[in-house]
Amino acid sequence: KQNFKILQIEKPIDFNTKIETFNKSIRQIRKKQYIKLGCELYALLIKPALEPYRNQSIDQLLLIPHGILTTLPFETLLYSKPTLKTNYADFDYLLMDYSTSYHYSATLWLHGVQHQSRTNKLTNSFIGFAPVYKNDSSTTASTLQEKSLEIAYRSVQIGESNYQELIFSEQEVNGVKAAFEARGLEATTLLH
Repeated sequence: KQNFKILQIEKPIDFNTKIETFNKSIRQIRKKQYIKLGCELYALLIKPALEPYRNQSIDQLLLIPHGILTTLPFETLLYSKPTLKTNYADFDYLLMDYSTSYHYSATLWLHGVQHQSRTNKLTNSFIGFAPVYKNDSSTTASTLQEKSLEIAYRSVQIGESNYQELIFSEQEVNGVKAAFEARGLEATTLLH
């Protein structure tokens, strides 16, 4: 709480490729590649920072990734190398020893911590977001084809991926709000 240290690690030339390949190994269930890169990335990114504190009881990590690191699921990194015969469930994942959380920036995190210490924490409350694009929820036969086209065009492109609207997000968020309110708990929704 009273100090911090900065550790600078030289980034390998193939750093981005390693992360992209690691992520692909998760999606495509390529065990050998996953094990190799999971251990390499742990040794590169996490181990040097934790090694000086191995005798201390650290159980939480706050990660503030940037660039390609925002795509890396740090919890899935491996701190020891399993054999190919080892089941995925028995791997030594980072998440087995550390509770990890992510934040956008150290400054925003610090302001949040300072604000949280000055205010009471909300307990048993819910806030739900549903970025619904249109108030009109009618689905008559005459508008069904028009709505299908509208839904098809309602997407966001990030990089090379297209993301579609979650069509029933408004109903789901309102359902959760109703469940909280039925128990006398505070609930808020932000829609549209």
